Amino acid sequence: MKPSKILIVEDNLIIAEDIKASLIEEGYHVVGVADNSDDALRFIETTKIDLILLDIIIKGNLSGIELADIINANYRIPFIFLTSHSDKITLQKAMESKPKGYILKPFTLVDIRTNLTIALSGKNKGRHKIITAFFIIKTNGLFVKINYKDLLFIKSDGNYLEIFTFQRKYVTRMSFAELLVIVGNKKFAQVHKSYLAYLPNITQFNHTEVCYEDIIIPLGRSFKQDFLEKMHSFK
Repeated sequence: MKPSKILIVEDNLIIAEDIKASLIEEGYHVVGVADNSDDALRFIETTKIDLILLDIIIKGNLSGIELADIINANYRIPFIFLTSHSDKITLQKAMESKPKGYILKPFTLVDIRTNLTIALSGKNKGRHKIITAFFIIKTNGLFVKINYKDLLFIKSDGNYLEIFTFQRKYVTRMSFAELLVIVGNKKFAQVHKSYLAYLPNITQFNHTEVCYEDIIIPLGRSFKQDFLEKMHSFK
């Protein structure tokens, strides 16, 4: 059996390296160490990870709790919080992110081993059961929450996607394939080489067009069959 892949997100390098050495000794595979939210997200986006050890206080634009919300919304990777803060407010905010464990500093190898064993034993059962009403993109250096109930369609424009909602348009550097990894494709269908439709909010369609009230996008001939099948089968 392959060793579980662990990402360590900890802003104290000494603590991070100590955890890494302990995990390797226990037989885990440490895929990386990050001390800030940007580096952590790069690991998450490009690396197969089974579990994340996540400090609540980290460097970068996001706190550990904010990063946890993005992980839940977009990646559904289980995580365990590491923290020296045990006050009621911090604990309440942390628990709202539904971590698989909560380890207080200073901690021992036994603390880590126990939490990892419990979290990883249920990863295959629970990893994909987190249901969210939104996904998160990065645009203009900020992380923005897109609610599914507001979503219309997505248009490809070179290396960028234009995400249209009832309220406004967002632009993010991403491909259709990368977006579908985040959102899944059950309620999405590509209807044209440049358009990805969100099925639940479609109001009507014909053989050449898909409509969101008075907004119309094209339905390409080569995409029609897949679109029709998904429209009649999605729940």
